[in-house]
This record gives sequence, structure tokens and C-alpha cells, in this order.
Amino acid sequence: MQRVFVDANILYSKTQRDWLYAFYQAGPLFQLYSTEDVFAETIAHIRDNRPELSGGQITGIRQQIQEITQVITDYDCVKAGKTFVGADPGDLHVHAAAVEGRCDYLLSNDRKLYAQLNEDELDALPYTVFTADDFFCPAAEASAIILDRALTSQLNYWSGKMMDNSPRQCDLLRQASCPLFAALVERAMMRKAGVSPLEIDRQHPLGPEYSLDMRSGSVQYLQQISDEISEY
Repeated sequence: MQRVFVDANILYSKTQRDWLYAFYQAGPLFQLYSTEDVFAETIAHIRDNRPELSGGQITGIRQQIQEITQVITDYDCVKAGKTFVGADPGDLHVHAAAVEGRCDYLLSNDRKLYAQLNEDELDALPYTVFTADDFFCPAAEASAIILDRALTSQLNYWSGKMMDNSPRQCDLLRQASCPLFAALVERAMMRKAGVSPLEIDRQHPLGPEYSLDMRSGSVQYLQQISDEISEY
């Protein structure tokens, strides 16, 4: 199972956090890791930008984060500083923890973190850096059944919370800088609405941004999506 370190800018986003939770519940595709440093940074930014949230709501967010992540409790930032090549020294603790946790991926929306590195230097990092959109797309491609379960979980969660004029799941994802994953979710939602896989593929063909396997098997992939909204 892939080991994924999650940065605060991912956990801060409710949409991205909720989809991590949905995938976590849907099936064992990956194991998430983080730290108390990251939790503190996440909660601080949420509190700064959402001063109206109650103490119970903040506690609920932290509990959700803790449920889906394993905490890396100790990491040597001095030692890790010898191999850290990020742009911001403030991100050294993220690198140190990801290395200590032997993580395969660093999940972060901070595009400036390693923006100064060339392709060879990026390849030399001890982990692959993914944005949320980079991460959710291959997670969805890995299993139509797990995407189906995750989407069903999301639809059930939001069914009693969203008004008729509220943004749809795919719109929320686009607002959260996940346009490619949003397109996959939109196709899955159409399938749940009873649209045939061939018609979905005709209306919303997958472009070169997606893997060749996903594009060539897109109809067969959609055939695995159920048209049920009930809990799996």
C-alpha cells in the first residue's frame, strides 16, 4: 500500500479533506500520514479564516483528520536539513517527517515548494510530490468500484445538507483546484443518474491529461459504476 504524507494546505480544504476521508472509507488504496505540526498549522489557518466556527466544529475537523491519518511523532529536522532542497525553510518539518515515515508521496498544493528544481532533481527526491488533483485522479483510475463507493459516501453525506442551488460535487472540486478529478466525478455522477456509458463518453470524452489505460478503457470503467445512491 502506498504511503502518503499529507500537508496542511490539503487538510485545510474541506472538499479535499472530505474526499480523502471518502477514499479512506471506500477501500485500502493508500495509507495517509501526517504530524502534530501539520495538524496545528491546519487548525490555525481554519480558525483564522473561519472565526465563526464553534469549538465543537473545530474539534470535529481535527477528529476527522486524526481518523484518516497515522501520526509520525518524531523526525530529525537537523538531519533532514542536509537533504532538503525546498524553497521555503518553513517546510523543512514536512520533508523531515515524510522521509522519516518512508512515504512514497508528498501530497501538497504548494506548487512553489520545489518549483525551482528541474525534472532530474525532482526525480531524485525521496518521494513524489502530488497536488490534490494529481493524487485523486490516479486514485480514481485505480478502481472504479472504489470511486463509486467514495462518491456514494459523499452523496449520502451531502444529501441532507445541500440546498437545490448549492454547488454539485464536481463544482466543489473545481473550486478546490481539482478540475481533472472533477471531470471523472461528473462522469460517475452521470452514470448514477442512469446515463449509458457510451453516451457519457460521447458527451465527456477523456483528453490526453488522463492515462492511456484510462482513456482506452473509459467505457468499461463506467460500466462498473452503479446507478445506486444507497450505502455500499
